[in-house]
This record gives sequence, C-alpha cells and structure tokens, in this order.
Amino acid sequence: MSYLVLARKYRPQTFSQVVGQEHVTRTLANAFAQDRVHHAFLFCGPRGVGKTTAARILGKALNCARGPTADPCGECESCTAIANGSAVDYYEMDGASNRGIDAIRELREAVRYQPAQLRKKVYVIDEVHMLTTEAFNALLKTLEEPPPHVTFVLATTEPHKLPNTILSRCQRYDFKLVPAAKLTAFLEDIFRKEGIDFERAALALIVRESGGSVRDALSLADQMISFAGDEPIAEARVAEVLGVADRALTRSLVTALAAGDAKTALEAVDAAVARGVDEVQIARAIVRYVRDLAVLQASGGAVELVEGSDEERAELASQAAALDRPRVRQLYERMLRACDELAGTRMPRLALDLALIDVAATEPVLPLGDLLDRLEELERRLGRGSFRVTGGSAAGQGGGAGEPARDGGRGAARPARPGTGGAVREAAGPAAASGSPAAGDPRAAEPHARSAPADSRRRAPVPGDGAPVPAPAASDARGAPARPASASAGAAGGPAPRGTPPADPLAEWEAVIAELEAARAMTLVAAAQQARIVSWTEDAVTVALPEGSMEAAIAQERANVSLIETVLGKRFGRRVRFRVVAGAADAPVQAKSLVEIDRERAERERAEREREAREHPLTQLVLHTFGAEIAHIKEIKTDGG
Repeated sequence: MSYLVLARKYRPQTFSQVVGQEHVTRTLANAFAQDRVHHAFLFCGPRGVGKTTAARILGKALNCARGPTADPCGECESCTAIANGSAVDYYEMDGASNRGIDAIRELREAVRYQPAQLRKKVYVIDEVHMLTTEAFNALLKTLEEPPPHVTFVLATTEPHKLPNTILSRCQRYDFKLVPAAKLTAFLEDIFRKEGIDFERAALALIVRESGGSVRDALSLADQMISFAGDEPIAEARVAEVLGVADRALTRSLVTALAAGDAKTALEAVDAAVARGVDEVQIARAIVRYVRDLAVLQASGGAVELVEGSDEERAELASQAAALDRPRVRQLYERMLRACDELAGTRMPRLALDLALIDVAATEPVLPLGDLLDRLEELERRLGRGSFRVTGGSAAGQGGGAGEPARDGGRGAARPARPGTGGAVREAAGPAAASGSPAAGDPRAAEPHARSAPADSRRRAPVPGDGAPVPAPAASDARGAPARPASASAGAAGGPAPRGTPPADPLAEWEAVIAELEAARAMTLVAAAQQARIVSWTEDAVTVALPEGSMEAAIAQERANVSLIETVLGKRFGRRVRFRVVAGAADAPVQAKSLVEIDRERAERERAEREREAREHPLTQLVLHTFGAEIAHIKEIKTDGG
C-alpha cells in the first residue's frame, strides 16, 4: 500500500475533530440539532485551515444513515463513500478548471435529477472566485432556489472577489488561522501516535513557519520526519532544512543589536547564510522576535500573548525586562523597513548587513512622553523663578532669576544624552537683565565690536584744512551714525555756516542724494549711493567710484556733475566744485559708501537678532531639556516687514 501523507491520514472526520474552528463547527452542529440547515454555504478563509474538510464532513452529516446528524458515524456506506471519494452524488469541482458558463450549464442540468446513491446531492465548488462573471450570473437562480435534494458548498480564499449577488444567497462561514498553541498540541498528538521523538522548540519552529495553516504544518512535519530518520527532530535540524533562522540565532542577533555590537551580529548572519538561511527569513525572524518583546513590555509580561514553548516565553520575558522600550521600538522599525528593502533588491546580503550596522549604531532615544514631562517640569520651574543651569557665577553676568546662569560667556554645560556616555557642547545663556553683554562673552560683544570700526573709519575735514579728518564714532540706537546738532540741521534743509566744511560730511551727502531723488535723477542717485567721500573742503567735494564701473561713468557726465554742483551751491550758499575719481586709490581706507554702511548696519542688526534668539530663555530651555544644539537660524520675514 502506498504511503498516505499525514495531512490525509489525520484528516478530521467529524466536526469535533476540526482544529481551531470552533466558531464554525458549533454553528453547523447547532443547525443540525435544530433542523435549520441552509441549502447554500460559503466557506472562506486562508489555505489549509479546513474549508474542504468541513465541506466533506457536512456532506457526510447530511447523508449519514443515522442522520441527518452533526456527528456522522463514519462507518455507514454513505460516510465511507464520501470519505474515499467514490460517492456519485458528492461532487467536488475546481472553480479554476470549470470556470466557464458551459460548466455551470451542465451543473444546472444535473441538479434537476434525484440522487442515485445518497440522500442528498452535495456540490462543492472550490476556489469559486475563479468563475467568470457569466458563470456567476448563470448560477444565481439555481443557488437561490435549488431543488430540495441539493446542497451547495462554495469555498474560496478570496471572498472579496465574489459578486454581492452570490454572497447574499449563501450562509457565510469565515475560517481563521489556527492559533499556535492549538496547532502545537495537534502536532504533538500526531508525533506521539507515529512514535517520533521531537524537541518542543522544533515543533514551535514548524508551527511558526506554517503560519497557522494545518495543512502546511503537516507537510513540514512530513518533511522533517523523512529528514530525521530514526533521530529525534531537533530545532537546529528544522532550521537547517527549512532555511530559516532558529530561535537561538534570532535571540543572539537581537541581543547583539540591542547592545550595539555590530560585529557579533554580522558574524552570526555570516554563519547562518553559509548554512543556507535566507536573508529575508533572518530579517523577518528578527521582526517577529522584537514584536514579542514589545508585546511583553506593553502587557506587563503577559506571556500568553506570544507564541513559543514555556522555555522560550521565559527567555523572552527576561530579555523584555532587560531592554528599554524605546530601543525595542527602534529595532522593530528599522528591521521592518529592512524587510521591505530586501523584498525589492537583488543584493539581499548587502541590504541586510547595512540594516544591522545601522540599527546597531543608532543611539537610544528617550520616549517623547518623558521628554515632554521634563519640559513641562522645567517650564514650571522657570515660571517660579527657580530654574538655573549651574556652571557660572551670577555676579559677573548680569543675569536675573529665571535665566540660565552663564559659564564664561559660553553658557552652562548641557546634560549628556542618555546612552552616549559623552558630554555635549555647551549652550549659550540668555542676555543679561541689565542689557549689557556678559563679561567674556564673545558673541554678546561681537555686534559692538563690529559697529565701532564702521563708524570710527569715517573722516571729515578739519575746519580750514583740505585734508580729511575722522568723524565721530558714536552710533544711535538703530546702528546709524550719530550726528551733531549742526549736521542734523543741515540734513533737515538748513545750510552749513558759510566758509566752514560740514561737521558730518556723510549726513550732508545723504541730504544731497535726497535732493537728487526729489529731482527724479534716479540713475545719479544710485551712483551717488555707491560713492565713497574722499574729501570735503569749503569749495570742493571729491568722491571715489570703482574704475570702469557704470556708476563712475554716470557720475562723471557733465550734466550730472553740473546738477550736483547746483545742489551743493544751494545748500552752502556758495559755489562748491564736485569731482569724481576713478578707483579707490585716492580714497582713505576708512571711507565707506552709503550702500556699504547700510549693508554693515543690516548685518549688525541680523547678528543682534540671532544673538537674542540664541540667548532667549525659551531657546535655552529647549536646548537644555533635549540636549540639542542650534544648527541654523532662519529669519522669517512677515508681511509687515
């Protein structure tokens, strides 16, 4: 006699023997007990979970000599004929092979005749979703009102492909994947009946690889029995034959990755691949293992929520308690992404190795909730005026309550990031309450250091002398040069005293440009703004413009020179000559044009705003709380300027 595979040898013969589908078998048994058996059933669910088996049991229950009954005897002629496939009134059709309208027409003709052997005709159409639209339409009427001696059983793994008109005419039963615990117990019982020694870890690996399918589990068990021969079935042998990662390999990989040990993880992967383990299987095994860790951490150690033997669950619980939850989440997210990458690459080993290196090198992170709690606590302390970052003396800083203390102008040291073991750069503290820069703070003094040379380099003529002299270096609050009273009067429209040069040539030059702008000489205005004042005497003004530039050419035109001399004459009440020199060779180093001064002023203002943003208490609070550093400051301009 030929060998009968385990899936056929141990096929359930009654509803009570079906594994893991109690919700289906109980409903059908009650239907028989109450004589409320439907004429059309739809069995849907994954492969290998008992749909066809349940259809055969249903056929025997309808035709058993003791029935109809939910517990067919399995011994009468009808039961044995259906079990061995010789019953002429029990039809199993493959929807993929008989999917056309012609096959359905033949079925419609056959259902009209009475059964030849059994009490009822039973038509089982497997993979019914493969039927064509025309075939479905031809079946509708017969399915809705079949003869009293006919029962239909439709089976499919894809019920969403069935027309609603079919679904509404059937009583639907959804089969589910068998839980690991029930499938393991089912395999243990079969192995004991077959007299085979095994390790529980080996059974757990078979069950895990079957994915909840009873038929797949029995097929894998058949394969392992043939491989092991007279030896016990061990987990390592199962992993070797199936080309998957066993629990020991997965545990060692997760332990190494959690500790940041990329070398150990890569060596373990190299050994596993050498013995035939697929890279995708390794990544999936890590994801499943990390999922179990996350479930145990979230459920407080509820081991019944994870699959595996008692020893494996105990090891998982111990490891879950030792690892941080953020680290477990990092492992899961990165390895889950690695599974997607492996599915679409031609170099799986490269993708897996880089994923392992990446996850091992990733620093642990604090949970966002913990960081927010810390931030709220620091905000409360800041509101009470009790927040202070130690590391500097408050005496020489001008800081008040509620501001982080300075440390040598650089700010207090931030706490080291968790898990890094190293110090983090120091953050700058906020501005002192008095408004003056902190002692020794190079950034606080930087705007003042830049503004002083810009003003001190201006030069004005000494009364009665043709040589240029320095102008005052003071600046107003906007960063513009401060002007004496006489210059302010001149800028407002009043001429300088006759026979003396202006005290602030730059202010007078701005007034001249304003009058040129009022005269609509806009090209000349643009050129004058680029000019540097070389000298300003009682009867002559000399400016410098870049040699060969368009501005120099415009300013040297006779009409423009005459226009500027006219404006100067009106302001000073005498004839003042205007001269343009090409190039800056004759110009003092200190001389700057209005455009350059405005540019420097804008730069000082921007630096001051950046300094204020860096030293703002809220900025310091965020830097201190998150251990962060300012990488870049971007100024956002609003509609109002």
